[in-house]
Amino acid sequence: MVPRVSIIVSTYNGARFISQTLTSLINQSLGDFELIVVDDGSSDNTVEVVRAFAEPRLRLIQSEGNRGIALSQNRAFAEARGNFLALQDHDDLSAPDRLAMQVAFLENHPSVALVGSECVVIDQDGKTTGHFTVPTSDIDLKWSLLTHNVFLHTSVMFRREVLDEMSPYSPASEFNYAEDYEFLSRLAACYQVANIAKPLVM
Repeated sequence: MVPRVSIIVSTYNGARFISQTLTSLINQSLGDFELIVVDDGSSDNTVEVVRAFAEPRLRLIQSEGNRGIALSQNRAFAEARGNFLALQDHDDLSAPDRLAMQVAFLENHPSVALVGSECVVIDQDGKTTGHFTVPTSDIDLKWSLLTHNVFLHTSVMFRREVLDEMSPYSPASEFNYAEDYEFLSRLAACYQVANIAKPLVM
């Protein structure tokens, strides 16, 4: 069966945090998902940490060498089977209802192609240090994207059909460290986008 959501985690030397990240995803209240982890040639024990999870919904893809975030994301996009694609960074956590809330939002707003959220900022010890707020309306997001990224990469969920109509992340060197900004800006130019005014990630 096709899962409702494909969760994509790209990682490079993420052994310190990825166990907590994956646990927060496996324990989502919405359980109809596949979890795709792309390891981008880690030199630590990230792969061993991921393999230790006895989770049938989890698939590990290993790259040959460190190829960069764009190619890792695109490999996962090509493998994803879900109706919705959710992105997650390897050192962040998702609230238990994140997937459920974002799927419900997209199903209730069929004209919106992508939704993100606010986040709680935590330090490496898990202590709360702040709250990151973002614009929520399509028009405010489009204007803001002209000057800076107003989507948290780790909070984004979008419809699968977007990738049938536009190219994925650009591996061009000029977009190094801004691959998500370039992709999200192109997406927002063609579709309606939104943020949920609630922190669903940390």
